[in-house]
Amino acid sequence: MSVTVSYDAEGKTAHFAVVDTGEGIAPQIVDKVFDQFFQGDSSSTRRHGGSGLGLAISKQLVGMMGGKIGVVSEPGVGSTFQFSVDAPVAPLPVITQSEPRTAPVEGLRILIAEDNPAMQQILSALLEAGGHQLKIVADGRDAVAMAASDTFDVILMGVMMPVMDGPTATQRIRELGGRAGGVPIIALTANALVGDRDRYLEVGMTDYLAKPIDVAASFQVLGRIVPRA
Repeated sequence: MSVTVSYDAEGKTAHFAVVDTGEGIAPQIVDKVFDQFFQGDSSSTRRHGGSGLGLAISKQLVGMMGGKIGVVSEPGVGSTFQFSVDAPVAPLPVITQSEPRTAPVEGLRILIAEDNPAMQQILSALLEAGGHQLKIVADGRDAVAMAASDTFDVILMGVMMPVMDGPTATQRIRELGGRAGGVPIIALTANALVGDRDRYLEVGMTDYLAKPIDVAASFQVLGRIVPRA
């Protein structure tokens, strides 16, 4: 079996041909092969299965595209099924000058509060490749303690964590006051609905990233909320 495709640029038509070197179709039934439920061999001992719908569906699909389908067959030699559809050339897209992208922030001190080991590894690989320094804890209580004892440019805070969840930890950090209490906190969550985002902002989070983490989105958020030097 082979498939060939050609294009008529003047007529803006695509032509397809499927050549089957099988048994071929007898002349007395070749005009019926596109009928629903028609089978060239309907005996109980036929060697080939099928319900007789494949060609009928193909004809309907080609017809829906405004094309034509047909077959040329010779018993013992094979069959060639052909169809053509209108295929006008699409206009080339117009490329406009986009606004220049700002360079991604680099060299941040980032605290990651996330209890999932796999997510810890993903974030580590992503952020260390961007030149950032990381500290990682596995629950909200440790995140509060780390924020109180060290200085960070941003905290990536998991929402569902053991010991203390992300929203509670965020409230505790905000209560620290000063620079520690004002650090930007980004929620890491699979709950990315509008209502969830509002709830995170109400407890003091600055922004959020939806899981699974999108690389471009993560750097966009960092660039948006972390002041540049």
